[in-house]
Amino acid sequence: SGSESQPGAPGALPNPSLLMQMGLAYRSSAVLFAALELDVFTPLSAGPRTAADVAAVIGGVSHLPALTTLLDCCVSAGLLTVDGDRFANTPVADAFLVKGRPAYSDNQFKYIENLYPPWGNLAGLVRTGKPPMPAEVMLGNDKAVTRAFVLAMHERARGIGSVLSHFLDLSGRKRMIDVGGGPGTYSVELVRQTPGLTSTVLDVPGVLEVTRELVDASGVADRVSLM
Repeated sequence: SGSESQPGAPGALPNPSLLMQMGLAYRSSAVLFAALELDVFTPLSAGPRTAADVAAVIGGVSHLPALTTLLDCCVSAGLLTVDGDRFANTPVADAFLVKGRPAYSDNQFKYIENLYPPWGNLAGLVRTGKPPMPAEVMLGNDKAVTRAFVLAMHERARGIGSVLSHFLDLSGRKRMIDVGGGPGTYSVELVRQTPGLTSTVLDVPGVLEVTRELVDASGVADRVSLM
């Protein structure tokens, strides 16, 4: 019929796969967050295991079929591989999602997960201009959320901090102020790499509660102060 050639007719519709991918993208995030909360990647760092093996190590899982489905979803997402009924970490999961590994990034993903509900209210932000999550939640009002935020910033900054001295030569400088320094990671690395340099990290009190722990554990706490 003539209607088939009109714009919007069924035969003229474009492929909606892009919309479906965007609409369902949250499922991949949910799989990652759940797998991290259950810590399924750490036991798999020792080698391939069945879902029952993983459940025995992590504890607290009473429904094995649901865990198996979650592990299968991790396979689909590229976080795990499976051979028969034995699951194994992919290299990216083994590097970043296993407790105790140098690049373990759990706090970074916990911070991202904490932003999940506010992103779900993006339309409300557009309507009113009011953030769904006030900045104060991240900056001290909710200690668990603040802690995840500061530690996430520390995890992100570690790699940059290790090479910062190659781009910023502070030789001969004695005092530095690190404005909005967050976890103090850059201050720690710069004083460690620059003889005679001391630094003051300036930030809000709620953030500095966590910064104090990181600086105290850095080995250069006598050269990094907090304000």
